[in-house]
Amino acid sequence: LVESFGYYADGKDIAITSVNEGTGFYELTLKVNGSKVKSVDLLINGKLVRSEAVSDGAKIRIEASELRESGKYNSIEVLAKKEDGSYIILKRRQGQNGTSAMDADYAYIISK
Repeated sequence: LVESFGYYADGKDIAITSVNEGTGFYELTLKVNGSKVKSVDLLINGKLVRSEAVSDGAKIRIEASELRESGKYNSIEVLAKKEDGSYIILKRRQGQNGTSAMDADYAYIISK
């Protein structure tokens, strides 16, 4: 759906390759391509939860208590960052109202 708006591009340097459920937690496994990605910001339902250093195959643990109650949808975003802590930018664009925006390199899932 997001891609149908035409403003978004898939992340080139980061992807979520698997999500495993444990007792009271979920674990995301990341695929990190190249050497640009040094850390990520983890957002759950639009809120920054934490930053973590990553490399290829990194695992990010999300406690069930960080998510909405069982049966409700959650958005989980993993935003790629460079060594200096800035986001990796895929595309810069101009908004129709004159604003500028940047599309960051990210991985995104919806969980329930």
